[in-house]
Amino acid sequence: MRACADAIGVIGVDPTGRSFYSYNYALTPRNPHIDPQLVLAASSSIARLCRFSGPPLAPEGIRVLRYFSNLPTIPNTVKAQIHNEIDGLFKEGLDKVIQ
Repeated sequence: MRACADAIGVIGVDPTGRSFYSYNYALTPRNPHIDPQLVLAASSSIARLCRFSGPPLAPEGIRVLRYFSNLPTIPNTVKAQIHNEIDGLFKEGLDKVIQ
């Protein structure tokens, strides 16, 4: 699953934002297969997708990243890396929807 998340980020194309919803589903707190490395790979992938697609998908990706950063089972080191991804997206202005 981690390799799949990495590959999606490398491909970089997600015009409808379906990957965000898939990650959201796969990484629910009740999922027995969730692990910190998968969350980290998914977070990196989402950040790459946000950078590739930009607004209007990037704000949705940021929302998903914030959700991941609040998962209670994720170690603080992983949460810090997710926050770094979010901060980078904000610095790049990808939190704003272009009208």
